Amino acid sequence: DKTEIHAGEDWDRKIRRALDQSSLFVPMISANTLTTAPDRYFRAEWRFAEIRAHRAPFNIPYIFPLLIDATNPASMHDYVPDFFLHTQWTVAPSGAVPDEFVSCLKDAYRKLQRPETTRA
Repeated sequence: DKTEIHAGEDWDRKIRRALDQSSLFVPMISANTLTTAPDRYFRAEWRFAEIRAHRAPFNIPYIFPLLIDATNPASMHDYVPDFFLHTQWTVAPSGAVPDEFVSCLKDAYRKLQRPETTRA
């Protein structure tokens, strides 16, 4: 997401379009996910990402869940979509993202840039 949403813009449409055009999706999950009201917009974004994931190549991951605090991932089963639970999460204690995670994102993005690896 590299663009801002300005006053008067249809932010829902703009967010959906950005997700539709995204190469990778990194949902950031924390203890706030457990305590936040169920009608928060980020939950809709997660649903949009799930729909977008169905168009991603089978050989390249699209969703990379990132747990940004010390919350136990096992406690999240009732608070995150099922499709998050089928992917490997990365834990970033205190928000410090591991270099390995960044490398994984870069590798996935590079693969998407090569047409021969994106055939479904």
